[in-house]
Order: sequence, then C-alpha cells, then structure tokens
Amino acid sequence: MSEYFIGEINIDDYVEFHVNTHNAATGAETDADALPTYRIYEENNDTVVSVGDMAKRDDANTTGYYFARVQLTTAAGYEAGKLYFVRLNGIVDSIASSAVMVFRCIDVATDNAAIADALWDEPRAGHTGAGTFGKIVRPQDNYA
Repeated sequence: MSEYFIGEINIDDYVEFHVNTHNAATGAETDADALPTYRIYEENNDTVVSVGDMAKRDDANTTGYYFARVQLTTAAGYEAGKLYFVRLNGIVDSIASSAVMVFRCIDVATDNAAIADALWDEPRAGHTGAGTFGKIVRPQDNYA
C-alpha cells in the first residue's frame, strides 16, 4: 500500500484530486458503477473533515476519469501545519477499489513572515561590530 503526496496547499485555497477507474480483469479504462466517493481525514485520528462524490471530467473524451475539488477553509475544519489523507473509493463491475492521497495544509502568509524574520535576525545576531550589517540595520542596539 502506498500514499500519493499531492503537495502543500495554502489554507483557503482548493485541493483537487483525480482518479481514473479501470476494469479489474482487463485493466481497461472503464466508467465506475456509480460516482466514486472521497473522504478527507485529519492526521492521526478518524475525524472526517470533508466527504463527497467525485464528478466526471471531460466525459466526451475520456472513460472513467473523475475529479473533486475542495476548499480548505478553517470554518470547514482545516488547519495549517496538519496533514490530511484523502481516501478515494470506486466500484467497477461490482469490484471496489480505493486509493489514498495525502496533502499538507499550510499558511503561506505566516510561513513567509517567519522566513523573513529569520533572514533579518541572522545577519544581525552575529555581526555586531562597527560597519557590519547588524550594526547598520540596528545602530541603536548596544552590542557591548
């Protein structure tokens, strides 16, 4: 068994996932008996944050291709810094199959602020002599 990492998705953005269903006996692409479903679980517990049916995608030109799109809002229960596991389930010719995908929810604004803060603190911290970057940026600091 394996999980497919979708990526890091910013809070309030959308995560989109896809699946293509196949006939178990032949391996040929085949439409599912009914729309495949998804359940999104929060890391380390059985809490289901989102659940729903997937939709056909480009039905005129593809067979068995489905997708779903979910917005990652805090109101819906998503939190930055956590992993979420997406379980996809479909049935073809009465045979069930599933896949698991994982993504991490992030807060780009907070992450970028932390990075910027670290970048400014580092040159200042060890460079305290006259004419150094740290002394130029914060001349009011007493580096005695």
